[in-house]
Amino acid sequence: MHTNKILLLAVISALSVGCAAQRTNGGLVDTSKQYATSNNVTAPPSAKPGECYVNLHTKPVTEQSSQQVLKRAASQKVDIVPATYANGEETILVKPAGTRLEVVPAVYENAEEQVLIKPEGKRLVPVEAVYEDRSQQVLVSAASTYWKRSTVAEASKSGAKEQIAGDDGYVMCLIEKPAVYKTVTSKVQTKAPSTREEAIPAEYTTVRKTVLKTPATTREVAIPAEYAKVKTTKLVTPATEKVTEIPAEYDTVTSTKTVSADKWEWRRILCATHSTPEKLQEIESALSSAGQNPGAVDGVVDGNTLAALQAYQTSKGLPVDHGRYINIDTVKALGIAPQ
Repeated sequence: MHTNKILLLAVISALSVGCAAQRTNGGLVDTSKQYATSNNVTAPPSAKPGECYVNLHTKPVTEQSSQQVLKRAASQKVDIVPATYANGEETILVKPAGTRLEVVPAVYENAEEQVLIKPEGKRLVPVEAVYEDRSQQVLVSAASTYWKRSTVAEASKSGAKEQIAGDDGYVMCLIEKPAVYKTVTSKVQTKAPSTREEAIPAEYTTVRKTVLKTPATTREVAIPAEYAKVKTTKLVTPATEKVTEIPAEYDTVTSTKTVSADKWEWRRILCATHSTPEKLQEIESALSSAGQNPGAVDGVVDGNTLAALQAYQTSKGLPVDHGRYINIDTVKALGIAPQ
């Protein structure tokens, strides 16, 4: 684990006078000059107002190298491998292959043939007339008028053409009686009777007969060769020399040397004043777009956020943070403005 000592630089701007200051233990100290800490570490060099840094203690970097030292030189071992034989059987030709002619008889088959008995003809067929039902309105009684005795109220509703008032309070109204019609349906010819020409198909009968399918021929038949088996002893592998290479033997000597000693170094980080929930949400969204899993994009730095940051820093060769802070190189690599 790295030993971390966090020294934050903040900027306090007063109306017309600007000053760079660092807040430690609740007080403000001037950072325009270098100062000593409890670990004798000076302030960040070339620090600008508004920048924040963390002071990290790095372990010494060592490098191991290995060297092969010859223990025993390479050599050879020669062994004689005797010839090997095998008893077996060998197949020898007794009679070579030949051919002979063989007669292939003709092939017949039963076939059916259609024979015309009566040729195709024509005939006239009568076509009946076509009728359809048609309806028309026939007058039964013509329209007329008649007088009707009514009260004054009834007369006003009747819509009579003429009214005659009597002394008894009643009114004689002339009422229209509409004409009466009835529907008469009759059949009307729409197409006259005619004739049409109809084809009479030809008539055939089926005749069975035997016909030649393939004529008689001859074919050449192969006569296989004849073989016999005899017992033999054969050389399988001749005698040989087997040379075995004996590799050289080495001892590995490992040595370690220090490349750089342990030291304290300043690393610029995202200031707390700039670590707003909105800024942290930008960082979490950028980590998600880069294929990392920072958890919920809620602007809160938790274990998931730190693990995603460290995985991203490792994959990009960036400085890896081990505290609850984010170095500026990582913020810039994610494409986010530090302020």
